[in-house]
Amino acid sequence: MSKNKSNIGYIEFSYSGRQIRPCTKFIFTFQQYLLFKKDHSELLFYILRQLSQDQLAFLRGTNESQALVIEIDEKDLKDKAKQLNIHDLKPFYQSRIFENNNFVYDAARKVIIHTIPEAITAEL
Repeated sequence: MSKNKSNIGYIEFSYSGRQIRPCTKFIFTFQQYLLFKKDHSELLFYILRQLSQDQLAFLRGTNESQALVIEIDEKDLKDKAKQLNIHDLKPFYQSRIFENNNFVYDAARKVIIHTIPEAITAEL
């Protein structure tokens, strides 16, 4: 590895606890500006897809692997979104990425319903 300043700085940042603390404080301080007025749909979709996969893995473990519909509590997604300082999920529920991936929001029950395509369940 060459010993230019950028590589040395990266090594110090990666392995020195003293260097990481200021960096995390910097990220925490400027996180509101990094996320300001951005479309969070892709990030929320990634989180929701992970929650869906976790639920599907749980159902597989309980011998309900033939389930074509998964229900995810809205609270689970809200909790994950709050960690990223995202508080309004309504635009996400109305987004194209949400609908195109077979997700439906049931406001009365506060549940997100994911209909799994039959091709995916056939592979399981």
